[in-house]
Amino acid sequence: MQVSAAGDEVVSFRGILRLVILFLLIFLYSFFLFFFFVLFFKMVRSFGLILENSFQWVPTGLSFIKR
Repeated sequence: MQVSAAGDEVVSFRGILRLVILFLLIFLYSFFLFFFFVLFFKMVRSFGLILENSFQWVPTGLSFIKR
């Protein structure tokens, strides 16, 4: 199977272009995931402080139900 040099150049250029686009997509995707997780953990931490105060009453409520 013989492939001309010009064809090889085109294929390699398209492959490089695909790789660059793929890396850009992965980079953007990972960046958005990181950003989302940072926001999510900040929200969870603020909600966790609220839930800790409210969940302090849950064990006493459960023990009260068991009685």
